[in-house]
Amino acid sequence: MGGVNIKTTPEVISLFSKAAVDPDLNNYIYCLAIKHNHYTPEQAAWLESLSRFSTTNPTPDQMQKWQDTHPFPQKTPAERLEIK
Repeated sequence: MGGVNIKTTPEVISLFSKAAVDPDLNNYIYCLAIKHNHYTPEQAAWLESLSRFSTTNPTPDQMQKWQDTHPFPQKTPAERLEIK
C-alpha cells in the first residue's frame, strides 16, 4: 500500500521544518491532504505530527527513525466505515 516517503536529505528536512512553523501553511497542507489526496483524518493527523516533529530540525537519521516508529496510517475511509 501507499504511504508517505519523505526524503531525508538535510535540504528537504530544512525546507519542511521552515514550512512547518507557518500555521496557515500547516492548515492548508492538512486540508489539502483530506480534500485533494483523500487522506483519512488519521492520515492527515499523521502529516500534522510529522510537520510538528520537523520543527525540531531533525537530522536525516532522526527523521528516518521517526518515520520508522510512526508508520503512515494505512486504513482507507471504506475500512474505517466497516460495520463490525
